[in-house]
Amino acid sequence: MMMPTPTVALVSTYPPTVCGLATFTSNLSVAIAAPESGWSAVVVRIMDRAEADAHEEVVAQWITGDRASLHRAVAAIESSDAVVLQHEYGLFGGPDGEDVLELIEVVRVPLVAVLHTVLPDPTPRQRHILEQVMAGASLTVVQSEAARRRLIAVYGADTEQVVVVPHGAAANFTGPVLTDIERPAVLTWGLVGPGKGIEHGISAVALLQQRSPAPVYIVAGQTHPKVLAAQGEHYRHQLQDQSARSA
Repeated sequence: MMMPTPTVALVSTYPPTVCGLATFTSNLSVAIAAPESGWSAVVVRIMDRAEADAHEEVVAQWITGDRASLHRAVAAIESSDAVVLQHEYGLFGGPDGEDVLELIEVVRVPLVAVLHTVLPDPTPRQRHILEQVMAGASLTVVQSEAARRRLIAVYGADTEQVVVVPHGAAANFTGPVLTDIERPAVLTWGLVGPGKGIEHGISAVALLQQRSPAPVYIVAGQTHPKVLAAQGEHYRHQLQDQSARSA
């Protein structure tokens, strides 16, 4: 008699949504459901509005602010063996993404929370949300030792509950190669938007301009689609102005 294939349900944004978490979750899904793993993966895709979905692994859409879609999503993953929730404050509906607590309250499957932001000085609401996420999770995953230390020192997390799984990336050596970059160089890549700290990088590199050779700072990436829709290229223009003043 064949045993049923164990299943992990992933709760996050997902392609074709363009964002780092969607790419992260897509890669995680592929890794979990690799033929040699013996596991399968399904996805609850977090979205701002419903749309047709071409991915068969997407079993439900959680539309931000829509409680009916949340209940459908929970029903779709209740037969899974575990749920992996990607947490970022801007991902969920409500102030500071507090709607995530509705999922935490009703899901009965063992939950793993992957934290993508651990703030050193959270507001009371941000602290409450993260504490409730950790309280509802069987395990909390962060991607650096610094984040783990911060969770323990600032949020009082249980040292046995928090583990570090460093952020990885698939090997990708295709695409254009820039051969004329001055060295030394500092690179920031990915979707650009407030909260990435790029302005601090510009300020830091500006302080090193008296060194010989002075480093250059490269910021490579498109503006995050949500930032572009709400603010246009305002943030990018701010960075360009700051860089010009620092030159």
